[in-house]
Amino acid sequence: MAIIFLIIFSASFSFIDFSPKDPVSIAAWNLNVFGDAKANNESLLMQYHLIISQFDIIFLQEIRDIDGSAIINLCQRFSATHECVNSSRAGESNYKEQYLLIYDKKFELMEFIDYNLLNTTGFARPPIKAAFNYNNINFTLYGIHVSPDKAFEEINNLEDLIINQGNVLILGDLNADCSYYSKGNDFKDWDWAITKDTTVSSNDCVYDQILINQEFGKCHIISSVYSENITKSLSDHYLVYAIFDLG
Repeated sequence: MAIIFLIIFSASFSFIDFSPKDPVSIAAWNLNVFGDAKANNESLLMQYHLIISQFDIIFLQEIRDIDGSAIINLCQRFSATHECVNSSRAGESNYKEQYLLIYDKKFELMEFIDYNLLNTTGFARPPIKAAFNYNNINFTLYGIHVSPDKAFEEINNLEDLIINQGNVLILGDLNADCSYYSKGNDFKDWDWAITKDTTVSSNDCVYDQILINQEFGKCHIISSVYSENITKSLSDHYLVYAIFDLG
């Protein structure tokens, strides 16, 4: 994604264009029960591909795919340009979800940890950790879909779990707003980058969030909510993203 900043000097009314040397876009999107019904719908798959392919790295949530075919159908769309890695199925009831990480092949995945496989407690759906290298710059992301009924507990547990060293960000549906959560002392030294409504419905809630630590904040350019052409047939959540300059 090309981001251009225009700096205006009022005295001369001249413009200076500044473009990051190498902008990297990292996104998260709750797909609202992505399974066989959506994965076998050619029109929906095309729309998912058009939206997702605009971002370098994207963390997808609410994959409900017992046999793995839905993930295969989606990832086949990206096989020429991107890699896919998914978590195990997790949940405290018969309702199980997976995470899916899709990333451009220009990034080197150094480490991938599925905390569900480590029997990590304190989460309905334990997070994943992915460490990347790009242009000799290392950064780590933690992705999670927080249980709405346990948002305070899980966000607190997440802060205890993560290793806040180097360039780190946390992203996903944290259910971190409205009746589920109000910001307190959790991650108080981090930038809660998303401030706009992330729901497709009429709710005005910032459920989906990107948290950026102070070190990675030095590379952070802008964050926002992507809503273009996202309808309830695709998801009840908008996509959230952040742009970093890793040039």
